[in-house]
Amino acid sequence: MFLIILILLIPLNLFGQEISQNSTLQELLEFSAENNPSLKAKFHSWKASLERVPQVGSLPDPTLSFSYFVKEVETKVGPQKAKLSLSQKFPFFGKLDLAEKVVLKEAESLKQELDWEKVKLFFEVKKAYFELYFSQIQIKISQENLLLLEDILTVTKSKYENNKTSFANLIQTEIQIEKLKDRIKTLNQLLKVRQANLNFLLNRSSNAILPEVKLVFENLTLNKELLKTEILQNPNIKSLEFLVEKEKAKTKLSEKDFYPNFTFGIDYAFTESGTTQLKDDGKDPLMLMFGISVPIWREKYSAKVRESKFRQNSVEQKKQNQLNKFEFETESLFFEIEDSERKITLYENTLIPKEKQNLEVTKTAYQNGKLDFLNLIDAQKTLLEFELNLEMAKTKKAISLAKLKMITN
Repeated sequence: MFLIILILLIPLNLFGQEISQNSTLQELLEFSAENNPSLKAKFHSWKASLERVPQVGSLPDPTLSFSYFVKEVETKVGPQKAKLSLSQKFPFFGKLDLAEKVVLKEAESLKQELDWEKVKLFFEVKKAYFELYFSQIQIKISQENLLLLEDILTVTKSKYENNKTSFANLIQTEIQIEKLKDRIKTLNQLLKVRQANLNFLLNRSSNAILPEVKLVFENLTLNKELLKTEILQNPNIKSLEFLVEKEKAKTKLSEKDFYPNFTFGIDYAFTESGTTQLKDDGKDPLMLMFGISVPIWREKYSAKVRESKFRQNSVEQKKQNQLNKFEFETESLFFEIEDSERKITLYENTLIPKEKQNLEVTKTAYQNGKLDFLNLIDAQKTLLEFELNLEMAKTKKAISLAKLKMITN
């Protein structure tokens, strides 16, 4: 009882890694690899396939049979009462090795599928993490703009009280504030959905606490030709390659069906003493037995060989199709990354600094009655749009780099 109480008092995080407020993206990836049920399912499928190797690579069980003669068989040396037989079947030479090879190649394919599932999981976690970052930054920027609008409202009220602006301008400012507040509420709801999505990938409850998210860019050498060659090492491609090798081995195994299998055995007959004076009277005979299968249904075996070859061709075409798809996605991702980088430079170095300057000038001009109210609202909306576009470009770049790493492994 004391031991049970002691175990219950031990902090849970001693038994395994837990996620805290300070956890990094890398720690989230490691946590997902240890806890994601889909990845665990793939792992157990692979381990199960390995257990088939000793099953197919072993000889079938020998057969032991006992026969009792209801009516004794009379022989020269005495009546036979019963017979004991032991036999063992042996497949044609090379069949067991090929059957083992087929299962091993399938297991190697499943191992690559496991690796591919892990790579895809890591991308999904990164994508969910970056989308969560974007939701948080959207809310932050929108709240900053809400403060700006409230400041504009204060100025507009003062101008209205001094008959320097219309009531319509005052109402328009209040409408813009309420619209932005509603948008912030929507963004907060979306934030909860994205938190739940990330927790789902981590196999945690939807409302579990997550760490502070930060934008992290993959450290990739953006050499298009080099990355295209690395696609060949993608686990999905390697998995299909092992399936091709499996079907090749299966074809050779099917060709072995044209050759016979063998059976060796011994028979021992229980014989009682007869009425003769012969030396072997009543002696139990021992017989060696040899059997051979006769593979006469040739068309059946030919069809089996053709089936394996068709399956091999099918897998080879799947592999080529996947390679083509990955190469296209690589081209597309390079475009997205370059486009995002161009937009980041444009917004950070040009558009946002100039629009901030424009907003300050417009606000001062509006306070002095030199510019219309609509000019101020447009400047505020433009700045909000630019700031959100910058963060969207950064998020897209991070997601595109993560996907490029997934494809090129």
